[in-house]
Amino acid sequence: MGRQVCGLLLVWLFSGLSAAECQLPTSEQPPILLGMSTALSGPAQYLGESMRDGIQVYFNKVNCLGGVHGRSIELIVRDDGYQPDAALINVKKLITQDGVLAIIGNVGTPTAKVTAPYITQQKRVFYAPYTGAGILRNQPVDKFIFNFRASYGQEMQAIVKHIFKNGIKPGEIAFLLQDDAYGQAGFNAAEQVLTDYGFRHMNELPVTKYPRNTVEVDNAIMSLLDLSKSPKAIIIVGAYAASAKFINHSYNLFPRTLFYNLSFSGATALSNKLDVSSDRVFITQVVPFLFHSSVSQQAFKGDINLFLPNATANEISFEGYLSANLFIEALQRYDGEINSTGIRSALELLSTSQIDFGSPLTLSKTDHQASDKVWMMQYQYKKGFIKQVEGD
Repeated sequence: MGRQVCGLLLVWLFSGLSAAECQLPTSEQPPILLGMSTALSGPAQYLGESMRDGIQVYFNKVNCLGGVHGRSIELIVRDDGYQPDAALINVKKLITQDGVLAIIGNVGTPTAKVTAPYITQQKRVFYAPYTGAGILRNQPVDKFIFNFRASYGQEMQAIVKHIFKNGIKPGEIAFLLQDDAYGQAGFNAAEQVLTDYGFRHMNELPVTKYPRNTVEVDNAIMSLLDLSKSPKAIIIVGAYAASAKFINHSYNLFPRTLFYNLSFSGATALSNKLDVSSDRVFITQVVPFLFHSSVSQQAFKGDINLFLPNATANEISFEGYLSANLFIEALQRYDGEINSTGIRSALELLSTSQIDFGSPLTLSKTDHQASDKVWMMQYQYKKGFIKQVEGD
């Protein structure tokens, strides 16, 4: 069955199929209901909308091709505004009222911190959340939690490697953290990486914070200016608006400092708000640079134009699209009943995906994170994060 579906997808890709020529799902069984709680309002709205759109594009494509084993896919999305309490309420409604079989693509660490325990308690799969936090990557693996993207630990490994490559010592690093579970997750990841390199003085490094869902970074800048020596590298664990304001207001104040951002900020969202003539700003990414010409990138750009033309093609919607692709591939290969238990089994039986990603995507019973790959991108004035750092 899996080979037949892959063949059909290739035929579609090169046949110029229009939306009007879609094949309706033929099964008499009800749709496969999936749920998402994400930020569709507030300062993180861009992230939530992008992740939702990328997933929806691929599900629209699958439904156009006849669904999964003849069943359509339906995504039910609720807005949490990037607020943990609202996310938990949403997830409870999605499971108990809407009857979703799995939760997919939620945005954020603080929201995941409160929703993941409930989701797993209800024995539903929590798939591809937009976060690299360690709390979702326990060993041995949590039975119902599956990640698509690389971890914040792996992103921090790339950042620290680049910092050291530029001759900067651990004691010359400072942090700007969002004051919540996300900021703490990023700092914990950096601490682990630096400890692995033999650094034992994390308590001596300058750490500044700003409140979640705000851009109140002025106090953080003032704290760094009060230091006896300016940091040579600042690792930012924040959302795009606050991160951009911090960089815009401080890059001239620290004229030789390098600024590093985690992928959560969103390269496009961050670059759209940057106003700096500087090549000292970097971001890690967990999907390939969108404007290359791989099969998956070409398919994504074609599909978003066809199946959700008002959506924005960016690295976040691309991540949503790829994670949905992997999810559907697992279900298409699976021979059992597609229910909440069957979804977990399908993901664990996937093994190696056929997606053109640039590195293998795999899932198994002992490995619930599909990708380990991280890219480092450098900001180019007025062009965005378009330059991949060599050697990463």
